[in-house]
Amino acid sequence: MLVSMDAETELRAAAKRRAKSKEAFDRDDAEVRRLLVKWRAEGVGPSDMARWTGFTREWVAKIAPDPSRNATKKRVTRIIQKSATKAASAPTEIRVNGPSIGGAIEVKSTHRRD
Repeated sequence: MLVSMDAETELRAAAKRRAKSKEAFDRDDAEVRRLLVKWRAEGVGPSDMARWTGFTREWVAKIAPDPSRNATKKRVTRIIQKSATKAASAPTEIRVNGPSIGGAIEVKSTHRRD
């Protein structure tokens, strides 16, 4: 019985410390992300910020994309011809809305069936 009490006490304490550590990590991670976005908007490059934080340039660019590039990015619309049979083939419209990160993709058939 004494062993289980020690195990319970140790596990509860470790779980409590872990919860506190996770809260601190999440808080600090949110702050780093906020600062990356802030300074990217001010014109600081992702290579510099990656060097200063120890993150990869690609990760920094993903979290804080170039704001001037996203403002000019157009919505892409493509018409794709399905390569099935002639009777079954119908054009399909694919729309990519917004920036590549978090952008929604909508696919719908433009073939009318009466």
